[in-house]
Amino acid sequence: MGTFCADELQHALAEESSTSAIGPFRLTSTAPLCATAAVTLLEGRTILINLTTNGYSVRLPAPPFAFGSNSYPIDPRG
Repeated sequence: MGTFCADELQHALAEESSTSAIGPFRLTSTAPLCATAAVTLLEGRTILINLTTNGYSVRLPAPPFAFGSNSYPIDPRG
């Protein structure tokens, strides 16, 4: 049994997907008062859409964390 937000988000994204406005999508989490979906845009970028009883928000997913990566440049001066 789905929740209202999950059902509404699924329905809206399926409608947009059928008109080729967006690429593939999948629900990533659902709760009684909210639902989140990962949506692939036509240019290939993935966004997250969160629907709650207060409205919706769109954000980019967090970049993957690579342990031991050189995320912070090493200062050559020491």
